[in-house]
Amino acid sequence: MAVRTSVSSISTATVQSTTPPVRSRHCLSVPEAAAYLCSSNWHIEELIRCGEIPFRQIAKHRVLDADDLDTWIESQPKQRGNGIEERGDGRRVLKTVKAA
Repeated sequence: MAVRTSVSSISTATVQSTTPPVRSRHCLSVPEAAAYLCSSNWHIEELIRCGEIPFRQIAKHRVLDADDLDTWIESQPKQRGNGIEERGDGRRVLKTVKAA
């Protein structure tokens, strides 16, 4: 029985060490924010540079809040494939198409 106990304690320790730490939604790195928005790191960096999404600078790292990302998503107009664009306030407008 001593062998069985030691094997189960080893497997438990292995599982616990490979489990990633729980992160707060209020402290997302740029790659985590990119994954949250199904986007790229470059796109998130561009949104930060343009001032479209707020961030906090902690040492050398830019940290984003998921609630701020949710607010940004809601502010973006919804688009349909039929040439109608839905705005955040519920209005529908025709998309402008530039002639070639």
